[in-house]
Amino acid sequence: ALCKAKQWSEALARIAEVGFEVDEVVYNAAITGCSHSGIGSWASAMRLLAMMHAGGLTPTLRVLSSAITACEKGSHVSQALELVEVIRRGRMGADAVSLGAAARAAAAGGYWIQALAVLEQARLIRAE
Repeated sequence: ALCKAKQWSEALARIAEVGFEVDEVVYNAAITGCSHSGIGSWASAMRLLAMMHAGGLTPTLRVLSSAITACEKGSHVSQALELVEVIRRGRMGADAVSLGAAARAAAAGGYWIQALAVLEQARLIRAE
């Protein structure tokens, strides 16, 4: 019920209360849910990423890609581009999903230079 109501943080807290381990897989599911939930869910995705870090967990490329998609859908360009930078700094090997979502977010926000820079990253990755 909490997931349907898009209350991801509360859902994870309840999962932990009953003794289940809240690991990267659970966070990925919740953040992926945020990426499918609409405009305001980018903030939930970012809160969940912060909760992961606070719990000593490192987000995977899949988790970060889902968060970028949530930011894209929420037209929150700066967060999407910041997450692409996290992927780059972590040498995770950004993929078409994460870079495509970031480029779409930047373009939709009118950040054409950033969108082109992200697309150039994608081109360079494909050329490797």
